[in-house]
Amino acid sequence: MQWVKAGNRALNTAVGRVFLTLLFLANGAAFALEGQDPPRERTPADRVPWLRDLDWQTILERAESGNSPILIDFTASWCAPCKLLDAMVFNDRKVISALGGAVTFQVDIDQPRYRDLKERFDVQRLPTLVWCDNTGREVDRFTGYRSAGDFLVTLETWREGSDTFLAAATRLGSHPDNPDFLLDLAERFRRRGADQRAETLYRRLGNLVDRTDYLTLARGLLGLADIAGRTGRKNLGRDLALRTARLLGDGATGGTEGLRQVVECQAALGDTAGMMETWRTLMHLDDHDVEALNGFARAAVQQKTELDEAARVALRAAVLSDLDPLMVETLAECYFWQGKYRRAIRWIRKSIEKAPDEVQFRSQLTRFEKSLAEDPYGYRGIKH
Repeated sequence: MQWVKAGNRALNTAVGRVFLTLLFLANGAAFALEGQDPPRERTPADRVPWLRDLDWQTILERAESGNSPILIDFTASWCAPCKLLDAMVFNDRKVISALGGAVTFQVDIDQPRYRDLKERFDVQRLPTLVWCDNTGREVDRFTGYRSAGDFLVTLETWREGSDTFLAAATRLGSHPDNPDFLLDLAERFRRRGADQRAETLYRRLGNLVDRTDYLTLARGLLGLADIAGRTGRKNLGRDLALRTARLLGDGATGGTEGLRQVVECQAALGDTAGMMETWRTLMHLDDHDVEALNGFARAAVQQKTELDEAARVALRAAVLSDLDPLMVETLAECYFWQGKYRRAIRWIRKSIEKAPDEVQFRSQLTRFEKSLAEDPYGYRGIKH
């Protein structure tokens, strides 16, 4: 079987070469007929001039001699987003021009010679692009794919220098007990995946409770909750999110937006019961908050609890939203789980009237009608 696979690969390769040759000739003929030159092949000047297979000391010497910043692109042959950057960003003329004064260094992390450099810059994800000054000191970085436009905006921020990781670290170094500076640097560490360093800074922030406003403390607690959830400590994350909700529960300035961030964190942690309580707090702060009303009802349906209250709240959300089909669907679900199938059918039909092309609503109607046929008196419904 191996020789068959090898033969197939050879055949595919041969066919592919013939196809590409014919395609090239055809395109050339087409341009000739139109009186145009065929598109030229890309040259090295058409993309970022990466330095490769050099040691870090050589790169530093080049940067220091030219007083040039350094851009390091940590990459690998198997990294799909890295290939996308090569194909969509590093051949953009504006990007090439913007990097004209920098030493651009591309590092294949699978090469053993770069193991120490990878550890030096604590590279956890690919691609990672690190911007350094001419001494090799890190200014800032980003991970993952960014479009050419976003890359240029990021590069401008790096060059300007005031809103960078290095600037944030310098500010905190000068004022080690400043809550805003602690939070800023902690958030930057968390976004780059340096969870241990971020957690240390968040906990330092928590120790400054007497000199920190509650919104800053809340953001710190949410940061800790996010790290706990991503590192396998979901119960701790849920507890921290709940503490944050209680801290923000008085609805003071900025508190409602903070509570919505708590809901997002609880959703990531799979804490439906916690979401239900946070939505309840938001409802009490503003009983016209349609998102909170619907969120509470939806969480109650998922928990299969407080369905009478959920139906009342969902009805209010449906009316206030002018019968938004998604709000109405939530109301129909509340009735369905109570065994009130006829009401559920009546309301889901209103969703279909508003959004006739939405397959989800028609599927719900079929489900409700089937339950009515099987359980006409609603004995299966949850009674509270």
